[in-house]
Amino acid sequence: MISLIKKYNSKNIPEMYIVFTGDGLLNFHPDQFSFWLNLIGEDTIYNITVLDINESGFKIDNTLFKVDKFILNNKGEINLVILDKINPSNSIAFLSKLSIDRSFFDDLTDAITLSANLPYKRPKKMAVFTHVFNEKIMIHFFIKHYSKFVDKKDIYIINHASDPDYIDQYRTLVNVIDIPRGETDHYNLAEFCGHFQRFLLTQYDWVIHIDCDEIFITDQLNNDLLTYVTNFPLGTILKPNYAFELLHDFRVESSIDLEKPVSLQRNTFKQADISFLKPAIASTPTSWTMGFHQCFEVPIVADNLYLIHLRDFDFENSVNRDKKWNQLKRSESDTQLIQDQNRVGPDEFKRQSLAQLNSTSLITMPAWMKGCF
Repeated sequence: MISLIKKYNSKNIPEMYIVFTGDGLLNFHPDQFSFWLNLIGEDTIYNITVLDINESGFKIDNTLFKVDKFILNNKGEINLVILDKINPSNSIAFLSKLSIDRSFFDDLTDAITLSANLPYKRPKKMAVFTHVFNEKIMIHFFIKHYSKFVDKKDIYIINHASDPDYIDQYRTLVNVIDIPRGETDHYNLAEFCGHFQRFLLTQYDWVIHIDCDEIFITDQLNNDLLTYVTNFPLGTILKPNYAFELLHDFRVESSIDLEKPVSLQRNTFKQADISFLKPAIASTPTSWTMGFHQCFEVPIVADNLYLIHLRDFDFENSVNRDKKWNQLKRSESDTQLIQDQNRVGPDEFKRQSLAQLNSTSLITMPAWMKGCF
């Protein structure tokens, strides 16, 4: 029998194994550098990366819980297929039905969600929340943008122990929820934001969770985001069809003016990485992976929804942010799971920015976006 099991190592980090019991592979001894392992679902295939082969079986890569997602999104039979890399015909060296061990499901049960979609009329249409640590400019624009669609009392900021001069001015404008700060850990961020989203969904039909340097707009209904979102059926999760990075062309554009719309001060986009098509608007509990770029559930693509990433919309702000980031203490598991997280210094950042601004693939902001944010 071929089983998929989950074990926790000495540091309590989950590891995924494919285990062969009974006859197993018989006399076949696969070399991880010579064979491909694939999981075959009803209409999908997932190529497995083997990290190690030992007495426990094949230790497989499960970054961002991609194996979990594949299993959960395939309702029928799943087969394990081993293909011979060396053989030009990629002949099948081994094929067997995959048995899913109970250990796979032990930490996947979120019992509170069982009642999440039972009939209950939520008193409010939509809430928006984010999480911050020592942000100021971004919070200003975040509140300014989303308060066009919801009341300020429906905007929530999870304050991860910011210094008072960064956060106190916003306490009378929106809901600021203070939590203590530990080491930076992206899975912990996804965990507490996931719990808070579930809390808000008990009183709101829809909840937007997004980083404070990211905004949503739509080219429909005169950019009426609330109406656009609430036209989708309840019980769904939305992700944008488009994502762009807004750039500061500091050769010709001034530093950002907090009192003017950003879209009237900047003019240049680059296409954002596909990971920024985030499942960030939901009317049902959402189980995010680290960085909030993916979730276990299957989202719907909102055709006319745009995510605008403001990370580099102001050169000086970007330099200061990266300096703060490099001073953060990260957890041990965070450094293992996400490597190369140090940000470059101001000189190198300027060099990279200039190279980016000279790229031929940049996009001019369309006229309809001017004044939208």
